[in-house]
Amino acid sequence: MNPQDLQRLVVRMLYDPKLVDAVYEDRPISGLTQEGRQHLKKVDQRAWGTDPYRRSRTLQALIEELPVSSALAGIDSLDAFFSSADFHQAIQRRQALVFAFANWLTPIVGPIATLERAIARARQQSPPTGQGLCMAIGVSAVSIPTGLLQWWQHAHGKLGPNPLCALIENPPTLDPPPKDPVTEHYLLERNAQGELQVGGATEALVALLKMADTPVAAERLRAEAVKLGAEESQAEELIDSLVDDGLLSRTTD
Repeated sequence: MNPQDLQRLVVRMLYDPKLVDAVYEDRPISGLTQEGRQHLKKVDQRAWGTDPYRRSRTLQALIEELPVSSALAGIDSLDAFFSSADFHQAIQRRQALVFAFANWLTPIVGPIATLERAIARARQQSPPTGQGLCMAIGVSAVSIPTGLLQWWQHAHGKLGPNPLCALIENPPTLDPPPKDPVTEHYLLERNAQGELQVGGATEALVALLKMADTPVAAERLRAEAVKLGAEESQAEELIDSLVDDGLLSRTTD
């Protein structure tokens, strides 16, 4: 295990006492070598729990990003995220925790987590890591059941300006989200004032941009454009136009 991977495992252990137990009880852990385990076990096991509020502080930030999804799941169930595969993979792969949290919530609450993930991505200000083409910072695209966006706006309003306090002190009663089989497609963009602008989009554009949620090779994106209906001779021009329009960006890290 290289030093960077070991460091990320340390972060995971600071959040997950079950992982700490697995290390000290010599249970198998993917990627952890015996040398790395011995290095970790030099630390007094009690030291990993000296900050009992670490999970709560991080969870608060995640709830603020995905408040309606959190309300649907129930606040008492959310702490389990820090022992999930989604959490551990996000730390180990240097991925944003808010996206991992949304992925973890999706099987529980359905498309509302997909919508709030898209909103969080549009608000994101950190550049993506990797090489290739990627949806630009401040841009996101999503396909959701008809009526879900309006339902989310109403539910978000019921939670008020401080969703965490609302969920702790007086959880609102939310109607079930719509499950219309017809899908709507949206493009979300953050403007210079930091506000989100939401507009309609085509199914093909959303699918193409979603493929570039993380950096993807240009040739793969061109091939996907052709699958979605673009003429092969025009696929490269289409991709270039999305770059020029600020919807895609070229990454080199």
